[in-house]
Amino acid sequence: MPSLPVLILRLVTLKVGPEAFPARKDVLWMLVCLYLGLNVAINAWVDRWREGLGSASLGLVFTAVALWLLLRWRGHGERFLQTFTASLGATLFFTLALAPISIQAMEMLQQNIQPSMLTGLVSLLFLGWSFSVDAHILRKALEIGRTASLLLVALLYLSLSILSTVLFGPVA
Repeated sequence: MPSLPVLILRLVTLKVGPEAFPARKDVLWMLVCLYLGLNVAINAWVDRWREGLGSASLGLVFTAVALWLLLRWRGHGERFLQTFTASLGATLFFTLALAPISIQAMEMLQQNIQPSMLTGLVSLLFLGWSFSVDAHILRKALEIGRTASLLLVALLYLSLSILSTVLFGPVA
């Protein structure tokens, strides 16, 4: 079995699905701790660690509940650990990859400076890539079509965004 970082890289390049991930709670908890720690560190850079911890925790809980419900609905509840581990691995990858851009954008927004168009474009490209990886994970785990998985991911992204805005206010 390949190492976890190799599995994550293969997942984000759409070469494997969530079924390739170990169904182990210790691996999942390690990824949860890494993800929360990374978000706190990124947001602490611009003195917003509480917001980082809050939004990261909300994202984890929302994703876990949504995946659990969707997998149960499709009769694949036994796939939860692997699917959530894969989803969290992909999220950790994209959070780490976008960390420099996120920090720069947050610093600029704190100084009332509009981030550059290039920053926005790179962020948008990573968002699209992340979107397609999440759809890939759902398509494989739920055994649904591409269109259904893309629509489901769009609905989940929108729901989490609205919930986060209601609880924590707008990003800027």
